[in-house]
Amino acid sequence: MHLPSLKERREDIPLLIDHFTKVLSKKFTKTIHKIDAGFVDQMMHQEFKGNVRELKNIIEREVILSEDGCLRWTSMQPAQAQSVGIGELPEAGLDLNDYLAGIEKTLLTKALQKAKGVKTKAAELLGISFREYRYRLSKYKGEEPQPAEQASDRT
Repeated sequence: MHLPSLKERREDIPLLIDHFTKVLSKKFTKTIHKIDAGFVDQMMHQEFKGNVRELKNIIEREVILSEDGCLRWTSMQPAQAQSVGIGELPEAGLDLNDYLAGIEKTLLTKALQKAKGVKTKAAELLGISFREYRYRLSKYKGEEPQPAEQASDRT
């Protein structure tokens, strides 16, 4: 049985985005009221080497990180950075500052999630001071990651 790749059935991408957004919104108790057209457009142009699973992972990440209930491409920079391996340069090139910011934001977010919202613990996991962690996090004003459980800054 041949199942065509997502690259061969791009018309399914908007439907899959909608489906996964609904399912994952419920799973993470997040309200996603809008999917930005730019987000859908960028998803339509992705390679998706991991096929539908990769698309689902991108949407899952964006649902978790969405602060205002909207999925948009600008918040995709960390995922985009992860899709390009270290030392690889895409044919079209890349924006180095966005790439590095994406990596930084991803690590800050993962550390905070692993530390269950405790920023001092997140800083320790990254080998930086609490003050530096706060500074780096402040660069993403309005995009600050929220862990599943809230905790105080210094516990």
